[in-house]
Amino acid sequence: MAMQRRFASEGKGGIVAANATSYSTWWNGGLRTTGYFHNMIGILTESIGNPTPETIPLRLERQLPSGDGVFPVQWGPWHFRQSIDYSMTANRAILDLASRYREDLLFNFWRMGRNSVERGGKDSWTAEPGLIAAGDLRKDFDVLLFVDGAIPAAPRGGAGGPGPRGRDPASVPMEYRSQVGNLSLATTVPHIQAFLEAGGRVVAIGSSALNLTSGLGLPIENQLTEPQPAAAGALVTTDVFFDNSPVFRLLPGAEAKGVRRIAWFTAAEPLKSGWAIGQQYLRDGVAMVSAPVGQGTGYLYGPEILFRAQPQGTFRFLFNVLYGTSGAAKR
Repeated sequence: MAMQRRFASEGKGGIVAANATSYSTWWNGGLRTTGYFHNMIGILTESIGNPTPETIPLRLERQLPSGDGVFPVQWGPWHFRQSIDYSMTANRAILDLASRYREDLLFNFWRMGRNSVERGGKDSWTAEPGLIAAGDLRKDFDVLLFVDGAIPAAPRGGAGGPGPRGRDPASVPMEYRSQVGNLSLATTVPHIQAFLEAGGRVVAIGSSALNLTSGLGLPIENQLTEPQPAAAGALVTTDVFFDNSPVFRLLPGAEAKGVRRIAWFTAAEPLKSGWAIGQQYLRDGVAMVSAPVGQGTGYLYGPEILFRAQPQGTFRFLFNVLYGTSGAAKR
């Protein structure tokens, strides 16, 4: 309603909501609806228009105001500038609403989160930095998931980790101090290795997969040994999201040590959508591998298999591990 009122006050017609839209709720993997499950507000606005002028036709049934479209649009020429103006009005309406009711919104965020915690009890899913640093992860977890960027690379000139940064733990209430800290190859990977050797399963995605291979000393290397901006944006035949993602090469003796390919590139030109220069470097590169460590198995995924909940075909690579896959090689 805040947006509808602002559009009406500025003389911008054609705003519809609720039953007058064809995409209410859209899909539960979008950047808007995903927020609903993380105690956040998600709002989607869309408008017509592109750089080429177009004409809005006269449709008599759309000229009658209704509860879902109180201010009909005027038919006639439509220019891209109008689309931009409409977007600015929508943004300003939301910012104005948030500023007016900021205390109510912040309180409701807190109350919703508290209610969720009380209903769900103790968080048994999140391995916080402090918990990882304490070790003995196998006692509390069956599977650890490290998304892209979670495991940092070794700093230049050494194999340590990043120095302390962010909030001083002493300034954080005791019950939340376990959430403060950093992951590093030097301090984190030994605990991950112990977790694997005790029979745990690990899923590492993107840069975390590449950095974990180094930290564990696995016989795997990035096939794109130097940064290849040509690979950015490429989508491969399995419809994974590829954005300068790691591509692995199994070193001699890798298979003898139990390392197995799960998915790999076979075409010289795998691009399906987007753009790529030099995509031939991907051919025969390994996108996903499994590697035994002690009694456990690490699953290393180069592409962003979870990006925007986008390709249904890659969900199985995560959930098979969560439910206890045997790790058999698949194409």
